[in-house]
Amino acid sequence: MSLGRPQPSCCRLEVAGTSTTNPGELTVTVTNLQDTPVNVLRTRPEWDIRVKIVPSDGSGRTPEFTPYGKQVLTEERGGSMLNRELKRGEMFSQTLDLGKIYVLKTGYYSVTVDRDVFIDDHRITLEAKTTVGIP
Repeated sequence: MSLGRPQPSCCRLEVAGTSTTNPGELTVTVTNLQDTPVNVLRTRPEWDIRVKIVPSDGSGRTPEFTPYGKQVLTEERGGSMLNRELKRGEMFSQTLDLGKIYVLKTGYYSVTVDRDVFIDDHRITLEAKTTVGIP
């Protein structure tokens, strides 16, 4: 048993496009890889999952926000936060629609998502990457 702070290796974060009709829709899944329970706090996917998105064309420019994306970015976060405790091997998934947040034009985007999990009172940030193609 190691001492100190829990490490990101406690869990796996996976991100995948799962919708054939909406290529901007991503499923983000946390899997606990250890014996110690991991807590996943949940509100809304737009708040729980942080996104970095840039076109794969090398411009480095984040797409514009949609009106909904601007609203989510500026609104006060409050309300209930649900806790889901994951035992070893258990998973928790959320679906995030990038097209609701960003104005996505035809092309490919490099997407990095991160989300926090907790072991005891320690916050651990997990990260995953994918490419999204918009027809």
